[in-house]
Amino acid sequence: TMRQWINAADPPVSSRIAELLEEWDFFELKDGVLNHVCDVPGKGLTSRQVVPAPLRTEVMQWAHVDGQNNRHLTLAAAKRRLRELAYWPGWAGSLTEYIDKCTGCRNRTWLA
Repeated sequence: TMRQWINAADPPVSSRIAELLEEWDFFELKDGVLNHVCDVPGKGLTSRQVVPAPLRTEVMQWAHVDGQNNRHLTLAAAKRRLRELAYWPGWAGSLTEYIDKCTGCRNRTWLA
């Protein structure tokens, strides 16, 4: 199994690589795009695009700011938006950190 391979690897596999390898069965390549398949609450099995590192800030901004009226969404609302369409390892922590540092939110009332 993948876990046995990870444990027996010499040199040892980094914890980040091990985390990704354990999710191996949840990735699929579709039309040249890498996707992560998971169970999204209320939607069932969903295929989300894996976002490359250089695009993650842009995707987090999209998830956090409602483009139609420029409202900044709560962390929970932004997570719901992002969870449905995009994935990268540690995305929830990245989004939390992004919103915590959002200068536009510091003096605003949170919107759902």
